[in-house]
Amino acid sequence: MKRFGELEFEIIKEKDIDELTPIMKRSFDEDTRIHLNEPKRGPTGYDNGDFLRKFALDEGSIAYKISINNNLVGGIILWINMNLAIF
Repeated sequence: MKRFGELEFEIIKEKDIDELTPIMKRSFDEDTRIHLNEPKRGPTGYDNGDFLRKFALDEGSIAYKISINNNLVGGIILWINMNLAIF
């Protein structure tokens, strides 16, 4: 685990997907409600864990779950380009 102030970062594992999926669903649905005036929508698999399994557990990514005071609040998925090339 890595800490930055009150934020705690831990590598996402398969066991974390079920707890992270509802957080991601709420986030995408709220963004869709605000910006598209629709009740819900997101990328394929955002609401059943498939998105996180595909991208957060991918060998080419680094993914962290984020907690504050031991309460899970979200996650982040990073792809780091060591060649510093722009895609």
